[in-house]
Amino acid sequence: MRNLVALLIGIVWLIGLWFPVHAAANARLDTLVAKIDRLENYVYENNWQDIRTYIRGPLGQLRRELALVQRDLPNEQKPKFKSLSNQFLNDLIDLDFAALNQSADRTEAAFKALKNDLSKMLDSLE
Repeated sequence: MRNLVALLIGIVWLIGLWFPVHAAANARLDTLVAKIDRLENYVYENNWQDIRTYIRGPLGQLRRELALVQRDLPNEQKPKFKSLSNQFLNDLIDLDFAALNQSADRTEAAFKALKNDLSKMLDSLE
């Protein structure tokens, strides 16, 4: 009986550690999704300057935010998330260059890749 009580206390303690970390990661990712949704408006309006400004402004801390999410993940999830977040950041760079060249086709293709990799990144956390 004593072992069962100790086990239950341990489980409750672990859950107490996991939920705040999980909630913080979800809040960061929810903010990221909202920012990407806003960026989508600029992409489909071919608003080249706003795309580039938004990438450098509100999305400027993205690498840091993704690193914070990764830091709080369980060790078995970290490598996959890191790989997916690196691909996501590369897509963002591609989007920036496409907007610089004012290429609607390349901008839309880069944005679709960005959204696809964002979905993969979010799915890897479930």
